[in-house]
Order: sequence, then structure tokens, then C-alpha cells
Amino acid sequence: MSLDIFELIWELSQDSQIRQNAGEVAAARDGVDSAREEIRDLRTCVFRLTRTCQVLCNVLTEKLGIPADELKSALVKEMNLEAVRQMQTCPSCGHTFHPNRTKCLYCGYAPER
Repeated sequence: MSLDIFELIWELSQDSQIRQNAGEVAAARDGVDSAREEIRDLRTCVFRLTRTCQVLCNVLTEKLGIPADELKSALVKEMNLEAVRQMQTCPSCGHTFHPNRTKCLYCGYAPER
């Protein structure tokens, strides 16, 4: 009879663990779905920004006569300088990260906003 009680307790424990794990799996799936949606939105933004830059470069080339390769090199130079100027050092691990990031990619430190 005591074996039956232990088996019952074991089964109840396993059922509880399975329910807990099922909840964690559901939460993880929700997180993945949310991340996919955010990635889709970001891709749309990047596409629009890229297209806007292309149109602006074309306008500058056509209206002002600035050569396209000159525009491209100036844009790359400015973008790189701006990215370097904005980089922050993580107080937790010492790695650098862009201030638009919500947390450090290396240690997970999240600066207060």
C-alpha cells in the first residue's frame, strides 16, 4: 500500500512539473512570435529608410550634380563617425554598445532610461 502512495505522489509531482513546463513553453512561443513580429516591422523600416536614402541620393545627383560615388563615400564616412561618437561603455562588463540598444549584448546590463 505504501508503494501506491509513493506512486501517487510521484504522479502528482510529474503532472505538476508537466503543467509548469507547458506554461513556460507557451510563454516562450509568445516571446518568439513577438520577436518575429518586431523583426518584420524592423525590416519594413529598414527597407523604407534605404529607399528614402536612394531617392535622396538620386535627387542630389540629378539636381545638384553631386556624383553618386561621392555621396556614398560621404554618407558612409558620416555614418561611421556618428556611430563611433554615440557608443557607450557598459559599466558592468566594459564592452561598448550603441545607446539605442536596450541592454548590453555581452552581459545583459540594462541602463536606466
